[in-house]
Amino acid sequence: LVNTVQDNYLTVAQQTNRGLDLTVRYGHEFSFGDLTFQGQFTWQLEDTVSLFAGNLIDTNGDVGEPDFVGNFDITFDRGDWRYFWGANIVGKASEAEDIGDTNSAGTIRYKVFTENTITHDVSVRRRFDRIDVTLGISNVFDDHPPALTTVNLGQYSTEGTSVLASQYDYVGRTAFLSVRYRFQH
Repeated sequence: LVNTVQDNYLTVAQQTNRGLDLTVRYGHEFSFGDLTFQGQFTWQLEDTVSLFAGNLIDTNGDVGEPDFVGNFDITFDRGDWRYFWGANIVGKASEAEDIGDTNSAGTIRYKVFTENTITHDVSVRRRFDRIDVTLGISNVFDDHPPALTTVNLGQYSTEGTSVLASQYDYVGRTAFLSVRYRFQH
């Protein structure tokens, strides 16, 4: 009798993902420069997998599988200068439906949900004849991934007490400098 399949990417009877993607871009030219707003958003409506027929697992909205992610940014171009501000959004998620988060007295005993998380990035770029120089800061406010209870729950992966999922920034605030050189043909 097989109770568990460890490598669910090799043995999948059925997998379904449905969602809605939205990309918005708006630009306006002013006499003093160009302003552009751009956003990309994804709402995941369904995320199910069945390793064996009749064994359907719904992970939509679970920790590590938020039902909403998105990013938006604003750029302002003026001559050889570009100013950038962006935000990355990871929606809330919860394991409460699978694990429960209260004891018999109704008191919360586990934190099994993540809050909406937003990180911000800024940069400024200066163009020269054949060189672009960009200086910026990622995760300006040094936001950390949401913390979770990790004791014997086994429903999600963690790094310390933070959820371990690709949507989050684990490095924290970082500064960067980029220099790009354009060769002529």
